[in-house]
Amino acid sequence: MKKKLLATLVIFGCLLSQANFASAASTNPFSDTNAAEVKFLYDKKIIGGYGDGTFKPNNPITRAEALVIVENAMDIHMESSTVTNFTDVPVSHWAYASIQTGVEHKLLNGYGNGTFQPNKKITRAESSALISRANKLTTTSVVKYLDVPKSHPFYTDINKMTSAGFFSGTSFSLFSPDREITRGEFAVVVARTLNPAYRVKFVNPKIVQIDAGHGAQDPGGVSNGLQEKNLVLDVSLRIQKKLQAKGVAVLMSRTTDTFLKLEDRAKLSADYQVDAFVSVHSNAATTSQAKGVETYYKTGDAKSQQLASLIQNSLVKSTQSTDRGAKPANYKVLKENEKPASLVEIGFITNEAEAAKLKTSAYRDTVASAIAGGIVSFLNAN
Repeated sequence: MKKKLLATLVIFGCLLSQANFASAASTNPFSDTNAAEVKFLYDKKIIGGYGDGTFKPNNPITRAEALVIVENAMDIHMESSTVTNFTDVPVSHWAYASIQTGVEHKLLNGYGNGTFQPNKKITRAESSALISRANKLTTTSVVKYLDVPKSHPFYTDINKMTSAGFFSGTSFSLFSPDREITRGEFAVVVARTLNPAYRVKFVNPKIVQIDAGHGAQDPGGVSNGLQEKNLVLDVSLRIQKKLQAKGVAVLMSRTTDTFLKLEDRAKLSADYQVDAFVSVHSNAATTSQAKGVETYYKTGDAKSQQLASLIQNSLVKSTQSTDRGAKPANYKVLKENEKPASLVEIGFITNEAEAAKLKTSAYRDTVASAIAGGIVSFLNAN
């Protein structure tokens, strides 16, 4: 087996030497990309192009191809004669040696069914794991993506890659971990590991969790033709749009008529490392005379109090409603929340006049704008 493995390594070296490399002095070796990072790797003979003079930067890259490039870039070699047998990677496979090397160094693993799936397209998350492990990265920092919570299986690898300046998101708040990475993107990331000039500085987005109260089997208050769960969901979705228009990333506890346990709503805040949590509710009372708006905050927490006060002031100013104040409370979604947290009551559905206003789209929009304004003021102050 050792002789076969050495023979495969020789074949792999030949494949690299016969790749479509033009003069290293070429200013642009490919007709379909002028990316400096791609040329950098090409000049170092880490990557090659196609016979037609193209690089095909938008094509996906396979698990086997990714391993070959990373091991070539990092000069990683097999150090043991022990091999792992995969049913879909015979000794004759063109990337056999690289796959064995990758498994030995724990860069990529096989699957539980005994396969490696060398031709499977590699995702951005898997690429993070591969390159992070190849570079033996250890440094982490506060890294927040709206689609990569701390519970994500690749969060640590993505965090390390982002912290090192090797990887960035697909937008200001998204990483797109399950998206297949392209040849161009992969080349850029690999170049960043070798040349600090190509690295990027990541700026965390501001993330706000908007929590529409109740849902599904829990309607909340019901009065004057209104169900709280539907009312607050509509207002919450409006808040989401208004915050996004201001460049704020928004995590929604729910976007449809579904139900979440109170503790699960609070756990989302920690998992996604939000900057603020705002739960939206409507009020109800045994008397139809009760009216106005009020905002609660996590007891004993100064940031939560600041958030609630800013929302309350904005809401009162915009709606001209009775000011019932910003108050401390021990509601479960507040006291179990690790982040600045508030709960806003947007009016009494048991009050006929307030219910009539809350039924209108225009008033709901006014309420949503006011709450979003208070949140933005909080973010700007912190």
